[in-house]
Amino acid sequence: MCAMDSHHPHNALTAHYPVAYNTSKWALRGLSRTAAMELGPRGIRVNTQHPGFVETEMTATAPPAFRDTTLRYTPLGRTGTVDDITPLVTFPLSDESSFITGADIPVDGGYTTHGGAKAVSDALRQNRTI
Repeated sequence: MCAMDSHHPHNALTAHYPVAYNTSKWALRGLSRTAAMELGPRGIRVNTQHPGFVETEMTATAPPAFRDTTLRYTPLGRTGTVDDITPLVTFPLSDESSFITGADIPVDGGYTTHGGAKAVSDALRQNRTI
């Protein structure tokens, strides 16, 4: 079981900055999928985990514009907590996930689900009269 902390869901799931850091995250995704394929016959499962914006000491110092923009593009409208991430870490290690390998597992409040379309959807809904 491989775990990868992307620090922010953009990295390795969408284009993001800085280039070198983001490239290394995409490389880990490729490595994990190849490892899942090659190690599967030995019963070894390999998955990547991609937490979103989670309240930690590191994110406490994030610039307000970064925090506000991230929340605006997160469908659940909030930051994550350590308690949101813990099940993501423990479930893939359990027997209940014995048939999961080669998966990219985001836990990001839906941030990476829309590919930027949330801003368009929100704008259209604001102009709609229901």
